Amino acid sequence: MVFSIAQPAELLLLIACIGLASYRITRLITKDVIFDEPRSALIVWLAQLPDGGFRNTGLRSKLAYMLGCDFCVGVWVSLLLSVAVNFTYGVDGWLTFVIIWFASTGAQAKLSS
Repeated sequence: MVFSIAQPAELLLLIACIGLASYRITRLITKDVIFDEPRSALIVWLAQLPDGGFRNTGLRSKLAYMLGCDFCVGVWVSLLLSVAVNFTYGVDGWLTFVIIWFASTGAQAKLSS
């Protein structure tokens, strides 16, 4: 089955499913207690300087910030899920892929707020 803009009902259902899955996975990564220790250790590893201080700029600082941000992680989780759907089922073009990615990111962001 290939998802297409020409079949809006199926496309909307797909977007809703990806949005809900993205919300749950994002919540698991950024907020759930089960990942508190690994998340905290990774944030410290990314943000801490060798002398014990903390980075305020740079890629590692941004990645450390991202691990606590629902919107930041949600964009990338939605992208990964959209890519998985594209490889599993297929979409009829790059525009449909971008619509699926951005719409599911929007749904995830709305659920997170």
